[in-house]
Amino acid sequence: MQAYQSVLDKLNAEYGTTFHFPTDEELQAAGLTNTIDPRTVNVSAEELEKQLRPIAERISQANAEAGKE
Repeated sequence: MQAYQSVLDKLNAEYGTTFHFPTDEELQAAGLTNTIDPRTVNVSAEELEKQLRPIAERISQANAEAGKE
């Protein structure tokens, strides 16, 4: 999981986002549990970054535009 956390940390540093894995408390509040078996993850850390980067860019842009108002 460290490779995935590194992706989140990298994007957060680059774009000022706050991506994180939900805590047990956050999962419980949403009625979910942490049942992910790391052996069954089929998205590489590189693919996760590829998927999240455009989202981080849009969040960063929206935050910048909101700051101008």
